[in-house]
Amino acid sequence: MDGGRHDNNNNTALLKRQNSKLLYEMLSAFCSLASSCNLTLAARELATTRQTVRRHIDQLESLRGARLFNLQERAYALTDEGAAALPIAKQILGDFDDFLNGANLGSPFLPKRSCTGPEGFYYIQERQSTESIWDKKSGLFKGSVQRWSAASGDVEHPSMKSVRDRSLVCRTNSGSWICTEVGDLSFYSTWWGWVKARSSVGRNINAFPLGTSVGEILER
Repeated sequence: MDGGRHDNNNNTALLKRQNSKLLYEMLSAFCSLASSCNLTLAARELATTRQTVRRHIDQLESLRGARLFNLQERAYALTDEGAAALPIAKQILGDFDDFLNGANLGSPFLPKRSCTGPEGFYYIQERQSTESIWDKKSGLFKGSVQRWSAASGDVEHPSMKSVRDRSLVCRTNSGSWICTEVGDLSFYSTWWGWVKARSSVGRNINAFPLGTSVGEILER
């Protein structure tokens, strides 16, 4: 009996190692299908077949031991498990790409994310340690962090009132981010004008004028 359990454990470990070689493809299929909710569109985005996307989803669900999608009237919808797993999957894919591209190797800061938007503008995001906040010269940045801390992360807290006009507020919805408020003095209004910025309220960030690549940066 003990020998049988040992063999089963070895087989399980071997299966996980074999499947881990396909991790990138499985996570790519998962994120693409979560974005489009359409098997054909996901396959087109990944330059593969519907059968391959479906197989990668099945493999990922098998490894996690839980369903990530429900199929309803030919449209895919994330399960609660899938919605919880999506941000982590996107982070893993982003880190994988950064590693291959040699992004910030050896840097004391967390990796940079960058992209070029549809208008040709170059955007960059760099995460830094919390200690660096107090080294910044921007009083607005320091003050915003202090107010956010005093509010315990609650954007509706009275302490956040003085910076709301400079804020872009997004909330999670089924594994993605929806814009719920744009301050008239925020960077977004400054870049695109108040009319276009205001029209972004209620939109998924991937539908912003900045394009889907910038949305992916914001999500991370």
